[in-house]
Amino acid sequence: MSETLSTPRAGPSNTSGDKSNTSPLPIPPLARSQSHHSTASKASKPISRTSSQPPTNREVLLLLADAESAVRDLRADVSLLNSQLSFEQDRADNAELKAKEACLRFKEANDARVVSQSEIVRLTEELRLYKDALEQAQKEIFRAQGVMKDVEDRRRDAEESAAKSRTRLRKLMEEKMIEVAREEGRKQGLQE
Repeated sequence: MSETLSTPRAGPSNTSGDKSNTSPLPIPPLARSQSHHSTASKASKPISRTSSQPPTNREVLLLLADAESAVRDLRADVSLLNSQLSFEQDRADNAELKAKEACLRFKEANDARVVSQSEIVRLTEELRLYKDALEQAQKEIFRAQGVMKDVEDRRRDAEESAAKSRTRLRKLMEEKMIEVAREEGRKQGLQE
């Protein structure tokens, strides 16, 4: 803190020993706490008075010196407290920044997890559709294979039937030719 405290100083009029201008008010000694630095002079101890007379200039100067020493100690304490406050404020700001960064990382990770989950759901649905399409295609293939087998069986049956028909026709034609030849031979025999 740059704030300065004004302390009363003894003027030249007080050094003459003229007590007509000074008020006869007693000046209480400054109480010093145990936490203050021990840099004050030995004159900082309270002055014990046995009479009710006003303090002398020397006693006033000692009290002023004691007050200035106490002010210096207080200023040092305030400066130290300000340093500690600044340090703790920096620590708090740093902790708050880290907390914000952690929250941001958590949010990003959570958003990525949500996106991944929705992507998994989408891919699972696509996989199910592909499986259904594959099963349907396999059924169509099996049905087409059955139709082809049926057609092949019919073709084979037709070929076998045609072969039998050709064989029977050939036999009939041979028998007919034999019959015609016999008839021709019989006719020739009758003519002779």
